[in-house]
Amino acid sequence: MTFRAPQNLAGFQGRYCALQEFLPHTEGKRVIIAAGRPVAQQAHHLAPDEHRGNTAHRARCTDTALTAAEHELCVRVAARLRAHGIRFAGIDLAYPYVFECNVINPGGLDERITLGLPDLTGDIVRSLLTDTTAGR
Repeated sequence: MTFRAPQNLAGFQGRYCALQEFLPHTEGKRVIIAAGRPVAQQAHHLAPDEHRGNTAHRARCTDTALTAAEHELCVRVAARLRAHGIRFAGIDLAYPYVFECNVINPGGLDERITLGLPDLTGDIVRSLLTDTTAGR
């Protein structure tokens, strides 16, 4: 079946779309992956009447830590990304599910600054620049 976008979305006209299964959840996490490991994360608390976790849809974000299981999942995802040459990405998850992997524009770093969360940009860039296993 071919997706037909409305005329005002001409760039998408006649193209395919991706669908994902709806998995009920009230909180997700945006995790920044750099140099093969999770380096920053924030929780996205969904608005009561919303299923999307972006701030544009009223999600409230807070700094958070990863559980041991979430950290292990992120390390596994980071290894798979790294095998494809991807050293910097953002993933959205609600354990044990990974909803999205953003490799062109990972987001999250600027979002942290906008939300008043700790700015980890310098540490993340340094980890990418000093990554001695890059390209392996």
